[in-house]
Order: sequence, then C-alpha cells, then structure tokens
Amino acid sequence: MDEIKSLSELFHIFENKPRGRIMYFRGQVRDWPLRPWLARACVTEQERAKEPECFERLAEILPKVNDWERATIAQHYGVPTRLLDWSENPIVGLYFAIEDNNYDIEDGVIWVFEDKTAVAGNVASLRDGPRQLNYPRPYRAWKDLQIKIPRAISQRGSLTSQPDLSIAFDEQKFDQNTQSLRKFMVPKQTKRQLRNQLKILGITEERLFPDFLDIGNRRPTDLVGECMRIRCELFKTG
Repeated sequence: MDEIKSLSELFHIFENKPRGRIMYFRGQVRDWPLRPWLARACVTEQERAKEPECFERLAEILPKVNDWERATIAQHYGVPTRLLDWSENPIVGLYFAIEDNNYDIEDGVIWVFEDKTAVAGNVASLRDGPRQLNYPRPYRAWKDLQIKIPRAISQRGSLTSQPDLSIAFDEQKFDQNTQSLRKFMVPKQTKRQLRNQLKILGITEERLFPDFLDIGNRRPTDLVGECMRIRCELFKTG
C-alpha cells in the first residue's frame, strides 16, 4: 500500500488526477472496513428493512427537497443511511485520518475515489435509486444541496451511495471506464507532526464544524431533534 507521510505527497496525488475526473477523499484514523452506517454489523437486517419507512419520515420533515438531500441531512444528524462521507478537499481527508490522538498507535488511511460522473442535483428519488444503480455514485452535497449545511460547505463534503449493502464500498462493482478507488496509509509516526501542520494552516475542528445556522425556515435544534427521534424509533443500535 502506498503511503502519505507529508503534505507534499498528499498534494502530489491531487495534482496528478486524471483529466475530467473528480477526486473524493475519505480519511479514517484506522483501517476500518469501508462501510456506510446502514451496512455495519451493529445494524440488524430488520433495521435495514426500515430504510423506506425512514425516507417516508424524512419526507414529512423536509417536504420540499429530494431524497438525496433528505438522506444527506439525516446522515449529518445521526440517522443511519447507505451514504458514505467524502470530501473534495484532500486536506480535509487528511484531517480525518489523523485528528484523534487516541489512535496514534495505529496507522491511518485515506481512501481516494475518482469518478467522471456525479448524481444530478435535481434527481427525484433515492428510494429506488440505490438498487437501480449499477455502480456507486457520488452526490456533491456542498454545491448541490438546496438546504445549506454549514459543515458540508466548509468540508467541501460529498457523499456516495452504493447499490449493495451486503458488501463493503471497496468490494462494489465499479465502472472501469470512469471510476477508480485507491487506499493510502498514513503512518502512525507521522500523525502528530501532520496534525501540527494542519493547525498552522487553520484546519481545525472549529473550522470544519461551524456552529449550526438556521436551516431553511426551521430552527436547527428542531431538525436535529426530529432526526434523532427517527434514529431512536427505527434504529435501536449504533
């Protein structure tokens, strides 16, 4: 596995991206399986079967947006979904690979997903979409969301949806003509120095997780509370 030991090595990956492709970065403080929350072992099959009901509940809360937006908002506020978080900013990907010093005894990883295509911002529904998609597809939340989520913007956040929840994201079938997926190791001995460098650059928790603003015409606490209610009533684990 290739390694990223410095900012210059990270930038080198970004600078050499194939023309016409968008790069998405996902950092993890250790090499956990690349699975969305709804596909993890802590979620039962009975809970996964409640995904359609979850969308119906989200539609009641957020009637004026499409299912991709609803799922993105739910994902950010604690509801298990089939979405994985990514960033189009390589430094944000690095931040999540090194930010928790409790894992400094383990190597971090950065996944790099490349795709020429993205889900259209005006897509109508996600309820049948994942099972109809042949390949995982990204949704560029930071630019396509109608209801702006401050941290999605500050993190340049995007999300992927995968057709098959029974296997990890990296085991999905990919379009060889338009997609690629690579994994890089961030050696444990480099984490502390890289964290200090990101602090110098202003890449901090406060920067990436700004205070909630008024989302649409709903108070953020109301929206968070209703998402948490869905989680508690439909998903007992996690």
